Amino acid sequence: MSDIVSAVAATHRKFLKKQSNELILHVAPEHKQRNAALGVLSEADAEFIRSSIAAVISSYERAKSELDAVVASDARTPEKLLTIRSIRVSAG
Repeated sequence: MSDIVSAVAATHRKFLKKQSNELILHVAPEHKQRNAALGVLSEADAEFIRSSIAAVISSYERAKSELDAVVASDARTPEKLLTIRSIRVSAG
Protein backbone atom coordinates (compact mmCIF):
# COMPACT_ATOMS: atom_id res chain seq x y z
CA MET A 1 0.00 0.00 0.00
CA SER A 2 1.34 3.38 -0.92
CA ASP A 3 2.06 6.07 1.63
CA ILE A 4 -0.35 8.45 -0.07
CA VAL A 5 -3.21 5.95 0.19
CA SER A 6 -2.42 5.39 3.88
CA ALA A 7 -2.33 9.12 4.55
CA VAL A 8 -5.57 9.82 2.69
CA ALA A 9 -7.28 6.88 4.39
CA ALA A 10 -6.21 8.10 7.84
CA THR A 11 -7.44 11.60 7.11
CA HIS A 12 -10.70 10.29 5.70
CA ARG A 13 -11.22 8.09 8.77
CA LYS A 14 -11.06 11.26 10.90
CA PHE A 15 -13.49 12.97 8.51
CA LEU A 16 -15.95 10.06 8.83
CA LYS A 17 -15.79 10.27 12.62
CA LYS A 18 -16.40 14.03 12.56
CA GLN A 19 -19.23 13.60 10.05
CA SER A 20 -20.81 10.94 12.30
CA ASN A 21 -20.64 13.18 15.36
CA GLU A 22 -22.22 16.05 13.44
CA LEU A 23 -24.99 13.82 12.09
CA ILE A 24 -25.77 12.47 15.54
CA LEU A 25 -26.05 15.99 16.92
CA HIS A 26 -28.21 16.96 13.95
CA VAL A 27 -30.71 14.10 14.31
CA ALA A 28 -30.51 14.02 18.11
CA PRO A 29 -29.30 17.28 19.67
CA GLU A 30 -27.53 16.97 23.00
CA HIS A 31 -30.46 18.32 25.01
CA LYS A 32 -32.80 15.71 23.48
CA GLN A 33 -30.29 12.94 24.21
CA ARG A 34 -30.06 14.13 27.81
CA ASN A 35 -33.86 14.36 28.16
CA ALA A 36 -34.24 10.86 26.73
CA ALA A 37 -31.68 9.51 29.21
CA LEU A 38 -33.43 11.25 32.10
CA GLY A 39 -36.81 9.86 31.09
CA VAL A 40 -38.30 13.29 30.37
CA LEU A 41 -39.33 12.40 26.80
CA SER A 42 -42.11 10.04 25.87
CA GLU A 43 -41.02 6.47 25.15
CA ALA A 44 -41.72 6.99 21.45
CA ASP A 45 -39.55 10.11 21.33
CA ALA A 46 -36.78 8.43 23.31
CA GLU A 47 -36.89 5.41 20.98
CA PHE A 48 -36.65 7.72 17.97
CA ILE A 49 -33.53 9.32 19.48
CA ARG A 50 -31.97 5.90 20.18
CA SER A 51 -32.76 4.52 16.74
CA SER A 52 -31.49 7.67 15.00
CA ILE A 53 -28.18 7.45 16.84
CA ALA A 54 -27.94 3.71 16.15
CA ALA A 55 -28.53 4.32 12.43
CA VAL A 56 -25.67 6.82 12.23
CA ILE A 57 -23.34 4.52 14.17
CA SER A 58 -24.23 1.62 11.89
CA SER A 59 -23.57 3.78 8.82
CA TYR A 60 -20.22 4.86 10.31
CA GLU A 61 -19.21 1.23 10.89
CA ARG A 62 -20.16 0.33 7.30
CA ALA A 63 -18.17 3.30 5.98
CA LYS A 64 -15.10 2.25 7.99
CA SER A 65 -15.37 -1.30 6.66
CA GLU A 66 -15.72 0.00 3.11
CA LEU A 67 -12.67 2.24 3.63
CA ASP A 68 -10.60 -0.68 4.93
CA ALA A 69 -11.68 -2.83 1.97
CA VAL A 70 -10.67 -0.14 -0.52
CA VAL A 71 -7.26 0.31 1.12
CA ALA A 72 -6.65 -3.46 1.03
CA SER A 73 -7.86 -3.86 -2.55
CA ASP A 74 -5.69 -4.46 -5.60
CA ALA A 75 -6.99 -1.33 -7.34
CA ARG A 76 -4.54 1.22 -8.63
CA THR A 77 -3.74 4.19 -6.40
CA PRO A 78 -5.81 6.78 -8.35
CA GLU A 79 -8.91 4.55 -8.20
CA LYS A 80 -8.37 3.91 -4.49
CA LEU A 81 -8.09 7.63 -3.79
CA LEU A 82 -11.26 8.44 -5.73
CA THR A 83 -13.18 5.69 -3.98
CA ILE A 84 -11.91 6.68 -0.54
CA ARG A 85 -13.00 10.28 -1.08
CA SER A 86 -16.51 9.14 -2.05
CA ILE A 87 -17.19 7.17 1.15
CA ARG A 88 -19.72 8.95 3.40
CA VAL A 89 -21.80 8.39 6.51
CA SER A 90 -25.56 8.83 6.34
CA ALA A 91 -28.23 9.49 8.91
CA GLY A 92 -30.09 6.35 8.00
